[in-house]
Amino acid sequence: MPSMRDVCLYPRLVSLVEKLVGEPLAMFLSLSGVQSSQREWHQDFYLKPGYENTHYCAVWIAVGDVDAASGPFEYV
Repeated sequence: MPSMRDVCLYPRLVSLVEKLVGEPLAMFLSLSGVQSSQREWHQDFYLKPGYENTHYCAVWIAVGDVDAASGPFEYV
């Protein structure tokens, strides 16, 4: 999804996270088609390929349907 890629790979954001993590970053996986509020506590270790080490940053943004009458939708 181009709009999601644009946000996730926004240069200033990538630069900041790379400084925090200490490693170069790449976008690996998006579960954008999943809708669930019933997910149990878990670790995402099973989502990464075996050749990767465990240096990664996982982000979850919960959003739902936003009525057009509510005005522009923004997140920080």
